[in-house]
Amino acid sequence: ALATLTFVQFLNPTANWYALFMAIAAMLLVAWRSQDSRRRNLALGAVIALAFAFRQLTGVFIGIGVIAWLLAEDREGRQNKAVLARCLIAVLLVLMSAYLALQASALSMVLFGIGPVLMLLAALRRASLDTWATLRLLGQLALGAVPVLLPIIAYHGLNGTLVSWLRDVVVIAPSLPQLAFFGQASYGTLAGLSVLAILHAASVAAVASGLFWLLLLLLPLMLGFVALRRCRFGQHDAAWDGPSLVAICVAPVAAFYEIPDYLMHAIAAVVLAWLWLQSDSAVVRRWQPALAVVLVTFLSVTGLLWHAGQPAQRGLAGIANGVTVLLNAADGIPGARIAMSGADRDSYTAILAFIDAHSRACDTVLALPMHPQINFLSRRRAPFRFFSSALGLQSDGDVQDAEAVLQHSPAAVIFWQPDEKYNTPRGLQLVDWIAAHYISAGQIGDFKVFVPQGTGPVGACP
Repeated sequence: ALATLTFVQFLNPTANWYALFMAIAAMLLVAWRSQDSRRRNLALGAVIALAFAFRQLTGVFIGIGVIAWLLAEDREGRQNKAVLARCLIAVLLVLMSAYLALQASALSMVLFGIGPVLMLLAALRRASLDTWATLRLLGQLALGAVPVLLPIIAYHGLNGTLVSWLRDVVVIAPSLPQLAFFGQASYGTLAGLSVLAILHAASVAAVASGLFWLLLLLLPLMLGFVALRRCRFGQHDAAWDGPSLVAICVAPVAAFYEIPDYLMHAIAAVVLAWLWLQSDSAVVRRWQPALAVVLVTFLSVTGLLWHAGQPAQRGLAGIANGVTVLLNAADGIPGARIAMSGADRDSYTAILAFIDAHSRACDTVLALPMHPQINFLSRRRAPFRFFSSALGLQSDGDVQDAEAVLQHSPAAVIFWQPDEKYNTPRGLQLVDWIAAHYISAGQIGDFKVFVPQGTGPVGACP
């Protein structure tokens, strides 16, 4: 299930995949029934910190699930002294609720929000650690996090980039959901198209894919209700299930941007928790594990046959109906030896040939608004430290600084994709400046191409 519902579903080295791996590691750690809770808590602190270093939001979600479970883990203890523990869980509940209110649509609140809110409320009721035990727990988590975060903090401190790094993490990253296209995406559309695919029954692929997406959307809500029921009515210690709580709290990752890719960034943890619930014969009926195996097998097979490795050009309707794109360029291109469409191969081959003909290895190449793959494939540096103009150009001053860089050290080639969703007003402001100061060199594939005025640098790199 993990192999078929993760990276192969979105072949992109996004930090979401690394963070999901850390979420699964946290689930395994909270399932670790060891007498040495200190060692486990140190490991959990390291896992949360590592997830945070890759993707801050997912790290926060993992931390919410882990801390809530740890504070409510012990059934013993004097409840009337768990004031600090309950206050901490209340803070976690407020953080989760605020995120859902600000970021999630009404449908996403139901699908991904009910579970974590109810489970955190249950944790609030169950919290049993006294003040000193709570402080000791938090200290162990922090001690585990220090060795993970210290290297990156030390690196930026020694290189004088600590302020820039904090600005990227704290100020710029949260601004991403403000882009217009975030509000245009909706799981409601995906669900509606999936229902139509099932009803029309045009093909096996369409019916299977429609069921596939509907099940993936419903699984987090189903997991939340099952886990909560066990928490309320279970008669043994395993009823307070750590892996399920972590997975339920990680599921709102999917609400960040309501497209199939982001659903995949969370669903494997939910599926794993669902299977974990079936392993407890004390509370599970005999037929339930078999049903879970059938369900997960269906998801894995459908995911592999009609969705793994497919490009985004299918569109949402194509995704819902399991339409596949012929990847007839099986060998890819140098630097990207993966199967791709012939159109992509021809386009990037032409792009790389143009770069080789118009730049030296030491020259810079700019790809707007967000196409770092061109820099990677061509082995040319970008002129700016940011890879996305939507993130890097936050003010008029940022645009002026970018113009000054290109004025002083012109990029050898500039590519711009006009219909890309990451184009912003300030990004287009920079493009207008480029159009006025560079020469248009036509178009390659979806990209308009610009080169500097004059002959540009010649000869070998210094």
